[in-house]
Amino acid sequence: MDNFSELLKMVRLSVELYNNTQFCGNWQVREHGLGSTCFHLVTVGECWLAFPDAQAQRLAVGDLVLLPKEVRHSMHTVESSVDPMATRAIDPNAEGTALLCGYLRFEHNLFAVLLDQLPEVIVIRRSEVDWLEPLLHQIIHESMHVEAGSAEVLNRLSELLFTYALRHVLNAEQSTGTFLKLYVDERVGPAIQAIHAQPDYPWTITRLAEQCAMSRTSFAQYFKQLCGWTVNGYLTWWRMQLAWKMLSDHLPTGQVAEAVGYQSESAFSRVFKKTFGMHAGHLRRANTPLNRHGE
Repeated sequence: MDNFSELLKMVRLSVELYNNTQFCGNWQVREHGLGSTCFHLVTVGECWLAFPDAQAQRLAVGDLVLLPKEVRHSMHTVESSVDPMATRAIDPNAEGTALLCGYLRFEHNLFAVLLDQLPEVIVIRRSEVDWLEPLLHQIIHESMHVEAGSAEVLNRLSELLFTYALRHVLNAEQSTGTFLKLYVDERVGPAIQAIHAQPDYPWTITRLAEQCAMSRTSFAQYFKQLCGWTVNGYLTWWRMQLAWKMLSDHLPTGQVAEAVGYQSESAFSRVFKKTFGMHAGHLRRANTPLNRHGE
């Protein structure tokens, strides 16, 4: 079982593109939705990426910018021009800079925790990784040859961009000390896999340590040092994320409590309320088919 894939499956990622245009002349674009998760991919040409009180960065074709929580920034032409800003269809042979920009949407609220673990701005250069090149070619092709389903293809390609970018961050040294390291660390991997595979099992620190062939003390200390969370803290957190998903799919509260390892529905409800600040029954009722359609 791929622990990282399990996390991504839980959040139900989707993309909403809001720009796929080639800018010409003296152009500049600014932030689109402060606080939202968004990305920019340079598909033609180059430009400057600027933030208040920070030195601007030059972006070339194929460079990717990910903003987990969009902050004030701007993107503008590299060359000064007297011509007014204009837009045109994507054409790699024409002057100007093409940007693919989109929002990343997550149906599960656990992603708020994940986003808090990421840097404020993530810039991935085309030259740094081997996965941007093939995705870039496919995105440019779909942008230039609009056919049936092209919009959906671009959305799916954009989802891949984010998944690859997130994996890139997970493997970076600077992510040490965040719970994201749990999904790529080989030593605790078996314990995370066990929790994900059997969330209803009465896991203890000793039993999880055995999954990793470690002593109870060594496992608990290494786990805390790796991610900043206790073992039981993660176990409870993951069970509550599963519970949120199942309640959102309008499963009965008692069934959900049992599925995530609680013999008592009242005990489960107390932990759920403490975690999310709302009663489990309220979430389930809010996500019934009728309520979700506003009827």
